[in-house]
Amino acid sequence: MHPRFRTVAAALVLLTAVGCGDSGPGEGDRLDMGIAVANISLNFAHEMVLGAQSAAEHAGDVDFKAVGPPNTDGPAEVQLFQNLTTRAEDGIVLENLDPPIFTRPAARAVDQGIPIVALDTAPTDGSKVTFYVGNDNYALGELMAEEALKRLGDDPEGEIVIGVPNPGTPVLDSRAQGIADTFGEQAPGVKVLGPPRRTAIPGRTTAPGRRR
Repeated sequence: MHPRFRTVAAALVLLTAVGCGDSGPGEGDRLDMGIAVANISLNFAHEMVLGAQSAAEHAGDVDFKAVGPPNTDGPAEVQLFQNLTTRAEDGIVLENLDPPIFTRPAARAVDQGIPIVALDTAPTDGSKVTFYVGNDNYALGELMAEEALKRLGDDPEGEIVIGVPNPGTPVLDSRAQGIADTFGEQAPGVKVLGPPRRTAIPGRTTAPGRRR
């Protein structure tokens, strides 16, 4: 099974457990659940949807709906997510690329009693979403930098450019920061060019300066 399938399937299974409560659904009862993704046309989001659908089918007794705009459009996804809350009352997996604009909509859903699991992108403070399933993206950046350093030999020198295809996307910015910090710590002879360095990263789960 593809890693993204496993990740989103795990998120949905956990969400199903929360939605069922301690006693689980009664005989003949069905759960109304769903997933919202940032761009349903992109491969990574399509894989998430397939993983969630597979988990719903495996669990059984789940009426499942997937929503997402055909292009990366945060406000459009917010509207689709809000529409989804009217039918997926037993739980929603939420993946997005612009966490701040989902703070209030997610909090309203939680206030309505809808369990929400944040997938891939960590939730913001104030969203009331407390369950996150995803990567430590800063640590992924560290790993990528360390693999590159293995191939550059001892005491490398020169310049590297770190590119982020969608600046401002937390998961990508965190990876870029992990790369930049690791090169700064382990290869002082290399000048790092690219995204500006920040002192704080939303959703970062790695302590500053940590080395593997």
